[in-house]
Amino acid sequence: MNQKTHWSWKLYLFVYCFPVINNTISLLTRNSTIDQYYKILIAFKKTYFLWYALNVGSVVVDGLSLIPLCLFIFQKRFLNTFVWKSLFTMRIVFLILGHSYEWKMIKSFFYADVAVSASLIIFLVLFAVPSYTACFKYAFRQNRLFLK
Repeated sequence: MNQKTHWSWKLYLFVYCFPVINNTISLLTRNSTIDQYYKILIAFKKTYFLWYALNVGSVVVDGLSLIPLCLFIFQKRFLNTFVWKSLFTMRIVFLILGHSYEWKMIKSFFYADVAVSASLIIFLVLFAVPSYTACFKYAFRQNRLFLK
């Protein structure tokens, strides 16, 4: 990474904040689609509260992941690498386990249109990859970065 961060990273941070904030608001807003999904799920079986708790954890970890992304972009050193390695690992775990609503929605799109569903998955992966890359580099490759 150069001494000065490329402007595209700063633009990405700005754009990436919107879905993170939107997910937080959607989860906390009463009668949102996500709120309704989890209320109905829990109404059928109380143990489905686990899926809700994992989604809350996912929202929290995604919000916290903005910190190493900012630190990577603005080339600042903060805390030790164990914290960022742990956060990155938790982020991967919650990506897999904490998005029940999103996985079900994508699955339902496959019943309607396979091409649209595949395009959506490709877009979501390509949109998230820079964030995971930056957090990975910040957590595991700090010695190669020019951090102040």
